[in-house]
Amino acid sequence: MESLIATLTALNNYLVHSGNENALKVHMEKYKADRDAFNRDFYKITLDRLDRLPDNTIITNLLTTMGIPKNQRGRYIHQEITVYQFLTELDATTKEPRLTPVIALIDEHNKTR
Repeated sequence: MESLIATLTALNNYLVHSGNENALKVHMEKYKADRDAFNRDFYKITLDRLDRLPDNTIITNLLTTMGIPKNQRGRYIHQEITVYQFLTELDATTKEPRLTPVIALIDEHNKTR
């Protein structure tokens, strides 16, 4: 799960600092060598599992960065949705243009599996 936390932290940094997409692409390259980690991190691990980690702030940090009000975070926090589902739903909800390339990167990696 460390790889997922590192990826979500890189994603949050990308969003906070108005996106250096190349840095995020470089970070995502590690998944080409470890397809199992890619599948696990984006398609198997659910947000409710992340909540059980000692440092479980990454999802809250992403929601804060994306401007999701606290009263609307219940649809994400403690939910049994995958990280990929979380990102696509967040993209649909916020219409944040910086999320589109992130999802495209994940989709691109998924095609090369």
